[in-house]
Amino acid sequence: MNIEQNKKMWSDCPWKYHGEEWSQAWGCTAKLWQQTVFPRIHPLFTCAPKGDWLEIGCGHGRMTYHLLDETDEYKHGVGIHPTVIGVDLVPECVDYCRKRFADDERLGHVRFELADGKNPLERVDDESIGFAFSWDSLVHCDLDTIKVYAVELKRVLAKGGYAFLHHSNLGQGYGMDSTKTPHLRDPSCTVNLVTRVFRKNGLAVILQELVNWGGGISTIDCFTVVKKCDLRRAILQPIRNPNFMEEAHAARRLMEIEQQYVDVVGSQVD
Repeated sequence: MNIEQNKKMWSDCPWKYHGEEWSQAWGCTAKLWQQTVFPRIHPLFTCAPKGDWLEIGCGHGRMTYHLLDETDEYKHGVGIHPTVIGVDLVPECVDYCRKRFADDERLGHVRFELADGKNPLERVDDESIGFAFSWDSLVHCDLDTIKVYAVELKRVLAKGGYAFLHHSNLGQGYGMDSTKTPHLRDPSCTVNLVTRVFRKNGLAVILQELVNWGGGISTIDCFTVVKKCDLRRAILQPIRNPNFMEEAHAARRLMEIEQQYVDVVGSQVD
């Protein structure tokens, strides 16, 4: 889907559970974060240069909430925290996040901006971002949209800055003309085409993890890590992970076991 199609779809979305419904394979967003997201991004933001953190497609803030916790641990100096900047195409999402975090004691470390379709990161300063992150958002976008964000990321990333981007690889497994779009993945994206887009825009692709999201055997998703650095020194590390959803199953099972402990302890009477 292009930018306008994504904007319409998520504007029409009821957001009944505020995004929590897309974490249910893990049991809840906290388990998704602990089991899957944090282990992958922690090495990036701990090595990132000084700068703010950017979340592309913040939705209703299900990832933002946990990302903010990490700013307390990762400081640029005594008392200096990076600010998390959440951007989204949908006005309702930006408004919701502003209200959700209005009373949060971490409010001084987060702000939310409405993304423009042509220049989605226009409210982010040049070379101000040490770490950029997108989960379960760009995966619905077509290759032309990825190109737009590649141009913008080259501008906003600080030298040596990292970006972790979750995008579609549906075209590789299903064909770029596929009419099947499981999990609303876009068939115009393949791992190779996305790599070319970032390299063309002067960003080094240093790691790509191909994952199988849900049913079937095809690795329809990819986690790509890019770095703003000398392309001549960059070495791409590919990872193929067809058993990715086992992480979700393990996390959900652990949550169920924890709940059993809670139920047992809560049922005891002194």
